[in-house]
Amino acid sequence: MSLANSPQAGKGIRILVADDDPAVLELMTEILPRLDCEVFTEANGEGAIARQGTTPEDAGADPAAVPAGETAERTEE
Repeated sequence: MSLANSPQAGKGIRILVADDDPAVLELMTEILPRLDCEVFTEANGEGAIARQGTTPEDAGADPAAVPAGETAERTEE
């Protein structure tokens, strides 16, 4: 059973989507609310890291938008 067909679906999960492609951010802000998710967006990994702890996300999406090693380096600081 896919998440979209699940009786639980997103059930209010808060997701932070970070991507440098505006089309991806737009798509995620259209699709994820249909699964009962609240979506926060950032245009890059640095913005996502800066947001950490300021909004109540339950999950993150699209780590490919963060240059290699950037997240690990910054979260260890």
